[in-house]
Amino acid sequence: MTDTGISLGMDQSHNRGLLFVFVAGVLWSTIGLGIRLIGLAR
Repeated sequence: MTDTGISLGMDQSHNRGLLFVFVAGVLWSTIGLGIRLIGLAR
């Protein structure tokens, strides 16, 4: 028999990890635009 509480917790942490990877990708790909905008503010 399997414990559904453990598998649910692992699934939830997996989904959270996927969300963090996606957010990190978005932030890394927009950092160039942020640096360029900082340069224009001077």
